[in-house]
Amino acid sequence: MQTANPILAEAIRGSLVESFYRGAYAIVNFEGHLVDAAGDIDRLIYGRSSLKPLQSLAIVASGATRRYGLSLQKLALSCASHNGEANHIYLAKKWLECLGWDEGVLECGPIWPAHSETAYSYIKNNHQPSRLYHMCSGKHLGFLSVAAHQGITATGYTDWHHPVQIYNRDLLSEVCDIDLHQAPHGIDGCQASVIALSLRSFAKGLAQLAAPQRLNMSLQTACQEVVAAMSQYPHFVAGTERFCTDIALQSQGQILAKMGAEGVFSAIIPSRGWGIALKIDDGHMKAAEVALAKVLNQHALLYDKKFLNPAITNSNQQQVGWWQ
Repeated sequence: MQTANPILAEAIRGSLVESFYRGAYAIVNFEGHLVDAAGDIDRLIYGRSSLKPLQSLAIVASGATRRYGLSLQKLALSCASHNGEANHIYLAKKWLECLGWDEGVLECGPIWPAHSETAYSYIKNNHQPSRLYHMCSGKHLGFLSVAAHQGITATGYTDWHHPVQIYNRDLLSEVCDIDLHQAPHGIDGCQASVIALSLRSFAKGLAQLAAPQRLNMSLQTACQEVVAAMSQYPHFVAGTERFCTDIALQSQGQILAKMGAEGVFSAIIPSRGWGIALKIDDGHMKAAEVALAKVLNQHALLYDKKFLNPAITNSNQQQVGWWQ
């Protein structure tokens, strides 16, 4: 980075700004025009899990959803970093059964559910960590569905050079209007390949997802189904007391946000044909939530104080500060 990005969020404790968080964001419309931006939007970043709505297009465009009768709920789960609540796990199990494989085929590691109540219950009842409990299991089931439908070996499906990942990058490149096959890449926390792109290109792809009329018919259908899944079943995109689920419910499906690790956020605004991509420089997730809420507020899309100025509390549940 050549210059410092602007401050997008602050944490206030008492009368003092205790911490501040720099970052960048881009808003692009479906015609590819920049609506608003701040900071360095051309620096390459890893989209992490905030890319999942775009990665889910492959499940529909390949024909896998039709072949396996995958519901919108399952498609929402493919976009998710889910809590691992009971209904998330039940849906993932049913999806895996539909494909005819056992959970050993999943390349995300076995973990406990992120949802503490569910995790405590499973530990108490002598369950073991499972790959299906992983917050990215839906994305992996999506990759496996494409592999099964196309008759491709499932082994190594997360590898950058695997045919499923190449097909996925073909679609991402088309939607984002940039060749991602030569992009810098790495390995995500769930073992899947992760792609680097700029916030500008990322937002451009999200805008096509929001209003896909410029894409071919196959991708138009895929975009429409992914948006329908996220708007109709927001609980399966995240879960209880999660920002992505809560903001979709509060806006009645008009704001479809997806978090990614290291302070990345994507958002789709179907009513305006907008895509939003945001990154907090130091990776702070709460700062990313607040920063996205402020951007949405600036464009008359969000007014709720619980998103704009969430409370900072202590161990006695006493409010000792707030975000802004």
